Amino acid sequence: MPQHQQGAERRGARRSDATGKVEYQILRPTGISAPLQGTAVNISASGVQFTVHEGIAPGAIVLVQASLAGLPGPPLVGLGRVAWCRDGQQPGSFSVGIQFWWIGRADPAARDTILAHVLGS
Repeated sequence: MPQHQQGAERRGARRSDATGKVEYQILRPTGISAPLQGTAVNISASGVQFTVHEGIAPGAIVLVQASLAGLPGPPLVGLGRVAWCRDGQQPGSFSVGIQFWWIGRADPAARDTILAHVLGS
């Protein structure tokens, strides 16, 4: 699996490469942004990484909805904070890491479903 972070791995949750559409909204004291689009890179039970065309400030609170290839069931919905944002691999793109505070779907076992997907079972 490719290394997605320079230096020693600091994450405790195992992650899996993911492809699919990510729609996100930034929550601000003045309101919520219009829906924006990104592309999933990887997912774990504790967060998601995706690419976007505009950077998002670390610490920002985001609502994420992701439809991921290979992850059965309705789209994943998560609430979290931007842990980091850096230049992406393509010019004009950014790579964003979201740390989940809450994840769910119509299926209350969403976290277990994601974990099983990540572990390859």
